[in-house]
Amino acid sequence: MKKILFTLCLLVVSLSTQAQQKKNQIAKSEQKAYTLSEQLQALNVLTAKISIQESLKNDLKFMIQSRTENLNAAKTPAEKAEIINIYAQKLRATFSSDQLNTLMADKKNYAILSME
Repeated sequence: MKKILFTLCLLVVSLSTQAQQKKNQIAKSEQKAYTLSEQLQALNVLTAKISIQESLKNDLKFMIQSRTENLNAAKTPAEKAEIINIYAQKLRATFSSDQLNTLMADKKNYAILSME
């Protein structure tokens, strides 16, 4: 009888240990899934930011090309000044101040935008 009771106790301890190990494995798996989900969210945000930046770059290229063509077509300094003012208004309407500051931080863009 003692032998059976001892065997049952060992079985209970063994099953309890296995259950705890499974519980720990599940917790680790859930944590990995949560971490992967966070990483995927961050990746989606970065992808969206890159897409927006590409769109802004394309808008800027088009504006610069248009401004250059219009400036080349202008005959008088007054016409050129008017084109520059229109261009500056379009820049302010198209880009936020943060975006303009980011664009101006790049020396190449600064030279183009400030029309040096």
